[in-house]
Amino acid sequence: MLARPLPGYQRLGFALEWDRFEPGMPAFVSVARGRMRLYLSEHEGDARPDTLVYLRIGDLEAIAEEFGETVEQMPWGREVRLS
Repeated sequence: MLARPLPGYQRLGFALEWDRFEPGMPAFVSVARGRMRLYLSEHEGDARPDTLVYLRIGDLEAIAEEFGETVEQMPWGREVRLS
């Protein structure tokens, strides 16, 4: 089940909103942070292993400061990496 990655999302300020799990079925959960929702799935074919999640947010500086990271100027725009 998706229990292993949940602490990483909790570190990013997300809380488990709901989960759908039945024995023999892949897990599907929702984690939320304010108005933002991420849907995490164990279903095969939903995404490649080790998939990168790229989020567009309004206040990049606030997120960078919250996690002690630096905003970087990239050729395509400004971003901060959280790992």
